[in-house]
Amino acid sequence: MKLERATLAEQIAANLLEYIRDAGLNPGETLPSEADLVADFDVSRPIVREALKYLEGRGVIEIENGKGAIIRPIDDKPLSHYFQIALILHQQTLMELLEVRQALEVQGVMLAAERRTDEQLAALRAIVDEMKDAMWDLERYVELDARFHEQIAEASHNKMLFHVIKSIRRAAKDLMFEVQQRRLESAEELQRVQWLHAQIAETVAAGDPEAAANAMRQHFAEAVTKLIDPE
Repeated sequence: MKLERATLAEQIAANLLEYIRDAGLNPGETLPSEADLVADFDVSRPIVREALKYLEGRGVIEIENGKGAIIRPIDDKPLSHYFQIALILHQQTLMELLEVRQALEVQGVMLAAERRTDEQLAALRAIVDEMKDAMWDLERYVELDARFHEQIAEASHNKMLFHVIKSIRRAAKDLMFEVQQRRLESAEELQRVQWLHAQIAETVAAGDPEAAANAMRQHFAEAVTKLIDPE
């Protein structure tokens, strides 16, 4: 197969993406060997390696010695990197991310109310109980808060939504810790935050998407208020 030399490696990478799709390759499976790709595309080995590095840099494959190019599972790392850079370069990004997260998590909790399994509900309630026990340990509480929201995203049974939510949380972890510090400065505020998490869990348990959405909106509305006006 002959290709134009202008963007040869990128063209090969594009063809390999099509091959992955058409062949139905799954995470953990391998691409053809470098030697086979050199023969298939009729190009030099360095060009093939450049194409593979291109795909590796975008999180599509990982290259292991002795195994070749292995299809990677979908995860949140590429998106997390994007959001981290955005937070560094643009001061307003945290508020924008909160707005995006709210939209995603409201949709996610509605789906979770409809689709959650008994096991996922039990896990969600267990996290709420752990949060109650950790109310005076801020670092632990924030960690459990993240697990709570990830559990809801998982219960939505929407993998794309799960990875986007997780990537935003990962990218804004330090800043969100500061927001939580502002929200948890008094026993009254801490109890309010805990109550909101419990309410969200119970609306998911009840299988009520609209009530779940309202509870999640209230949770975010109070977080945003505290970010804008910490007093």
